[in-house]
Order: sequence, then C-alpha cells, then structure tokens
Amino acid sequence: TDSMLWILDEPFTSLDRDSMAMFALLFEQHLQQQGLIVMTSHHDISLPGQKVQRLHLGAQR
Repeated sequence: TDSMLWILDEPFTSLDRDSMAMFALLFEQHLQQQGLIVMTSHHDISLPGQKVQRLHLGAQR
C-alpha cells in the first residue's frame, strides 16, 4: 500500500501462528520503508531492530 500510516485494530485476532508471522513480516517491511503503524493488540509482537513504543492500559479505579 502507498499509505505511510497504518492504523490497525487487533490485527492478530483469530489468526494462527503462521499468519501472525506473515503479518509481522509485512509490518517490518512497512517500517523499513519509513512507514508508521499504530495498532491495538492483546498480543505481544516483537519487531527486532524497530523502535516500538507500548502503552499499557489497566483498570481505572
């Protein structure tokens, strides 16, 4: 895609491990081409060599 910014909501929901790995590869390629990704996820993703910022939200009291 030509979009520099990808906004994704739970992209790994209902995917098997092979599909998750395929998406992780696509994410790495997009980031290497100076793209940005903003996503929500309950899954931990590792993107070696990439800057990842995580925001952990917990229960509010």
